[in-house]
Amino acid sequence: MTDVSLTILVPTRGGLWLSRCLHSVRQHAPPHTQVIVVCDGLPAETCRRWQVRYPEMHFLSKAPPGGFCRAVNFGLQYVQTQVVQLLNDDTQVAPGFAEPALRHFLDQRIGCVAPLVLQLQHPDTVDSMGIAYHICGWARSRGHNHKLQEVSLVPGPILGASGSSGFYRAEALRKVGGLQEMLDAYYDDVELALRLQRCGYLARFEPQSRIFHAGSLSYNRSSERVIRLIARNEEVVFWMHLTGWQVLHGLVPHLGFVAIRLLCKWWQGQAACFLRGKWEALRLASWIREQRQRFRQASWGPAAVESGWKVLQEGWAFLRDRKMAA
Repeated sequence: MTDVSLTILVPTRGGLWLSRCLHSVRQHAPPHTQVIVVCDGLPAETCRRWQVRYPEMHFLSKAPPGGFCRAVNFGLQYVQTQVVQLLNDDTQVAPGFAEPALRHFLDQRIGCVAPLVLQLQHPDTVDSMGIAYHICGWARSRGHNHKLQEVSLVPGPILGASGSSGFYRAEALRKVGGLQEMLDAYYDDVELALRLQRCGYLARFEPQSRIFHAGSLSYNRSSERVIRLIARNEEVVFWMHLTGWQVLHGLVPHLGFVAIRLLCKWWQGQAACFLRGKWEALRLASWIREQRQRFRQASWGPAAVESGWKVLQEGWAFLRDRKMAA
């Protein structure tokens, strides 16, 4: 046990997996853990029924509409603990999931801890060991689709946590302004990780903290809306957070990354919504410049992004795995 207090914040649109998520939290959360469930677009009566079923948890039914990020920020107003875990409703927590992660927050420099996230349907397979971001603009989950015996389960520094289940210092989230609501969903965890890092906070991977994730059940990743959001947000993060020198160094790889993505979407018949996302990002150019100016005024440091060529090998493996899974 540690003296670090915890809130678990679960944004939800309802669904079959929410009950399993909350049941696992009820079973395995440390004593005195605060649990907040933000009902994103659910009828008030539905939230009241959930409240009756889980009376020890707090259900917020008046969250303003606007997607995942806005739901999280709404719930953050009610957090009264040192640490908050942002937990997707399609996850289940394992016994002893919290204590190993919470111990890291005794170090005041730590802003975020990423648990070991395993695929719920294949618990011997990694979903995420935190996130990484390459200068070409590609964000990815570390260790995704690798078997447990193929990866090194050693605690260590990372960029940040996957949006499914990361632990965050509540004070740090408030200091950087919470999640970026303009993003709505997708790449929001990467953008938050970069802001925390640039503000001076550190992130750690903790393999003894374990979460099981069903994956992409809250949002349909093949829907036009999601394709558009991802296409838009990957541009927003690239142009908002990379310094002028990093953009100069990464522009050609970034254009190659976009071209490959466009070819894949064209092959899948999804090029039109992909290009709409890019157009929406272009229309946000003035807002992106404002954010860059705000970061400079705050004297935030540069983003520490990857720049090696090994990403090509990882990218090929990622595309191969996606094709095999299709």
